[in-house]
Amino acid sequence: MLPALHGAGYLAMGRQIIDGTVVAAPRQKLSDEEEAAIKGGGTPGDWLPAKRRQKDTDARWTIKRGAARRAR
Repeated sequence: MLPALHGAGYLAMGRQIIDGTVVAAPRQKLSDEEEAAIKGGGTPGDWLPAKRRQKDTDARWTIKRGAARRAR
């Protein structure tokens, strides 16, 4: 049983499908230095607490229909 679903009031029984849809999110506009800091596992030191709450530092790219991402 999934604790997140149970906490939200859902009771998952056997043979039920749970939706795992990938949805679009706003693109983050990061500088090269900010991107390097995030990939290194931290957050840029000059970010205010409000900006830290707004940015998703765990976000990663997904591959769409098996197509590799082009190099910039």
